Amino acid sequence: MARGIVAACIGGLLTVVVPGYAAAAEEDSRAVLALVREAVTATQTNLRTGRASGSFRKWRGENELVQSLRFSGAFDGSKYHLELAYEPTGQDGVPIECDKRIVVCDGFELFVSRFSENILFVGAEADIYAANQRLKTTAARGFPGSPKMLAIGVLVPEVLDKYTVKVERLANGHLLGKYEVTPTYHMAFEIAPEHGYHCILRESFVRTQLAYRWTVAWRRVDDLWHAGSGRMERYKDGKQREAHEWQFDKFEANVAVSPELFSLNALELPFGARLLDRRRPEGMPVFSDSGKPIPFRTRVYRFRDTEGKIEWKKADRLIEQVEAMQLLHQN
Repeated sequence: MARGIVAACIGGLLTVVVPGYAAAAEEDSRAVLALVREAVTATQTNLRTGRASGSFRKWRGENELVQSLRFSGAFDGSKYHLELAYEPTGQDGVPIECDKRIVVCDGFELFVSRFSENILFVGAEADIYAANQRLKTTAARGFPGSPKMLAIGVLVPEVLDKYTVKVERLANGHLLGKYEVTPTYHMAFEIAPEHGYHCILRESFVRTQLAYRWTVAWRRVDDLWHAGSGRMERYKDGKQREAHEWQFDKFEANVAVSPELFSLNALELPFGARLLDRRRPEGMPVFSDSGKPIPFRTRVYRFRDTEGKIEWKKADRLIEQVEAMQLLHQN
């Protein structure tokens, strides 16, 4: 990957041309971007369902390992299921927060069960969040997303339509795309034709300083490309502040996926476990006119059971099933 070339181009003006290579013609740039857009869209569209397993690690600074886990999961459209099994990091002072997390998204909300002997009452409880991307990462304590989100890579077609992208050819035959988000914030990405015109490197810069770097390795199964592993690095003042990397050990695309994986049963909660609804009430602003955060109450429900089988009213969404349970209190 041509990291040095990318950094050199972004470090100056966005019109800098790599020495010895002419910038691609405007028509050629449009043709290349059309191929990139087609490749990304094809992966997003053709990955309808899937099952996956693999590993994930997270570091603080250069090399302080703060999280290590095995993951397995499945997806069906916007629904997904993740099981995160945590492992010791081997670092003093970095305890495992919980033994396991299960994340279930029904396309509307996120339901996250946690298991640990340190959790009061029954050793498990669950949190409920709105299903936006920021909360998806927060809910999984840094795990970057659903199996499908990992598999489609780090470049979305909307970027190619929203910004004016300039394309240059690199010595290795790859293509370097660059665009300006603001006068002080720039992005660059590297496209590999031999990997189906997918993005293998993406970097962001604040002025001339590297802020983020994402790298992706791609796999092809039959006619379908998907990301097989990836890494993210965050920098500040020229130093790496944090990083994470993930890898699929197994990935099966467009296979049958049980709908039970997206039910409340899939959270594996024992009878009596609490469910904490952490969604902000609809329409409530986050900040007051003075700029202070506006607090709201967490609604706490108890997971009920009858002779070992969960019973609730029929509902289209999982949150409706939760709201039919016993409301203990509001914090």
